[in-house]
Amino acid sequence: MGILAGCGGSTDSSSSSSSSSSSSSSSTTSSSSSGQTTFSVCPATGACRILPLGDSITQGIGEFPGAGGYEYRSIGGFRTRLFELAVADGKDITFVGTMSDAPAEVAGKPFPPNHEGHPGWLTHDFKEIIPTPALTFEPHIILVQMGMMDMVFKDEGPKAAQHLTDVVAKIYTHRPQALIVIATLPDAFVAVDARNAF
Repeated sequence: MGILAGCGGSTDSSSSSSSSSSSSSSSTTSSSSSGQTTFSVCPATGACRILPLGDSITQGIGEFPGAGGYEYRSIGGFRTRLFELAVADGKDITFVGTMSDAPAEVAGKPFPPNHEGHPGWLTHDFKEIIPTPALTFEPHIILVQMGMMDMVFKDEGPKAAQHLTDVVAKIYTHRPQALIVIATLPDAFVAVDARNAF
């Protein structure tokens, strides 16, 4: 629920201070008598625009039996679960990006299918789509989930941390008011080769 806190939810003081450092002064922070701090980068009215930016994990590809054997198609991945949590918490969010696929409906609501999930991309590939077209929709929150393929290719693994730093720096340069959330890699992929871990 940490991401949803950026849409106006409550977090404790320590977590909100670290979130605040990732965003610009256009975000709002306030404290209550209970000691909780409310942090928001989203607008007071209208949907909070979230950009899912990453590889196949972001797209949410799943493997399913088909007529000619197994086939791959997007089931939305973490985007569907995040949307479920947002609906349950009464948050108004939408996903933005140039790509579009996922279920038509989630949690009884029309699901916003847009994203910027590119299967097979290495971390450095994402520098080519920032700021255009990735930031075209002026997202309030940017979810960064990349590096899986870097761990698979040994030559790329040692360079992945610097490439990620470059991607995040480029995002911040062009969209400093956004909250940038960086995900860790699934353990299964980090363990592909210990020397590739970052």
